[in-house]
Amino acid sequence: MNNFFIWRSPVKLNSNNTVKEDIVQSNSRSEDILGTLRDNEKSVVDFLLKNKHVSYQASIRHNTNIPRTSLSRVLKSLESKRIVSVEKHGKSVRVKLTDWFLGK
Repeated sequence: MNNFFIWRSPVKLNSNNTVKEDIVQSNSRSEDILGTLRDNEKSVVDFLLKNKHVSYQASIRHNTNIPRTSLSRVLKSLESKRIVSVEKHGKSVRVKLTDWFLGK
């Protein structure tokens, strides 16, 4: 019998031991842009917004269930639209939302 493990990020608790929800802030520019994106692009941007605006490509792929090749095409598309920046560090690829998209 195979055992499968699902990795989850640690749960944050308030002082009264209830789950603390991460608040995602957005501005009008990011809301307008999100309305124009395709489904895969939206899921990548939503994932980055929920994860402090930065993540690795492998983590995005596992959490959004987007195939590797499709994800690389989505990232190229988002990079050409100046929504994300992609930095290669050896074999890993770091993806972060741009200051332009975040309205900084």
